[in-house]
Amino acid sequence: MSRVVRRAIIGLAFVGFASAAASTYVHYQLVQDPAYTSFCDISERVSCTQVYLSRFGSVGGVPVALLGAFWFGLVLLLTMAGGRATSELGERIGGYVLVLSTIGLAVVLRLGYVSFMELGTLCVLCAIVYVAVVGIFLLSSAAVTE
Repeated sequence: MSRVVRRAIIGLAFVGFASAAASTYVHYQLVQDPAYTSFCDISERVSCTQVYLSRFGSVGGVPVALLGAFWFGLVLLLTMAGGRATSELGERIGGYVLVLSTIGLAVVLRLGYVSFMELGTLCVLCAIVYVAVVGIFLLSSAAVTE
């Protein structure tokens, strides 16, 4: 994985992590205080609250956003470790990031479909996460085929 690709993946992972962390914060605020108004509730069609409080907002009681924050943290750790590792190990780590990003892509495609098609709502923070995951997938795919 080249230095430019590694830095781009790290940048996207930081953006995705920040968005997922903000999403987690908003989710917990909504659960604890039903009167809480999220900063990303712009209209009926652009609303994080509708997405977070839907049946798709959590898995087994754990907010999906928290799982996303862990995912981005793992991508960050692997990508940064790949920059310090030997060339052979660094190449393997690039493959691991590709596997993780493929799983992440499948998840965000499903969540995006649910948000846009089933709920009819755009979650701004979620959209940032979707873009970050797609970018990481494209970059890691290109890096592995170099």
